[in-house]
Parts: sequence; structure tokens; C-alpha cells
Amino acid sequence: QQQQQQQPNYLGVNLPQSTNFHLIPNKQNVVIQQRNEVYKDVSVDVESALEETEELIQTALQHLEFELTRIEEREKYEHAAVLCPRYVKSQDFQLMFLRADKFDAKKAAQRM
Repeated sequence: QQQQQQQPNYLGVNLPQSTNFHLIPNKQNVVIQQRNEVYKDVSVDVESALEETEELIQTALQHLEFELTRIEEREKYEHAAVLCPRYVKSQDFQLMFLRADKFDAKKAAQRM
């Protein structure tokens, strides 16, 4: 039987046989860097967390709405809002971004 030659694989992507692997960064380092970036995005600094009052939440949501009108990639946000408005426009969804950015509406809008 003839063994099939396996295509090179980089982060789950099949690459052509002619791929120059010396041009690709160390796979392990890339994966670790991606993991660290995701961890940074989803982790919360408990010591600097704000006390969430209804007033803080409502004010932050209003500021976020304003900042969303000013983001550079507004078209992408609007496209997502058209595809799934109940999700994108929901308070729970928006609060995830506000909390991740310690209620900084400008940062949250950019992340969205």
C-alpha cells in the first residue's frame, strides 16, 4: 500500500507542500501568545473592579451607544447588528464589553 503523504498543517490550516516553514514563527510560541491574549481579554482584575450600580450601568450604556457612532469600523458593527440585532443590541452583550474594559465606553466600542 502506498502511504498518503500528509500535508503540512499550521494551527489547523492545511498548507501546500511547498510551504517554507522557516518563514512561519514557532508554532508553540504563536499558540501561547494567542492563549495569553484571550486570557487577558476575558480575565477580570478583581481588585480594580467597579461597584456596579444601576446608575453606572445606565450611564455606561448611554456612553457606549454614543461611542459606537464614532468607531472607525462602524460598518462591521452595523452589519452584525443587522444580522442579529437582538444579540448585538442587548444590554447583556454590551455589558460584557463594558465590564471587560472597566466601563470605558470608548474601549468597549472599539472591541465590539
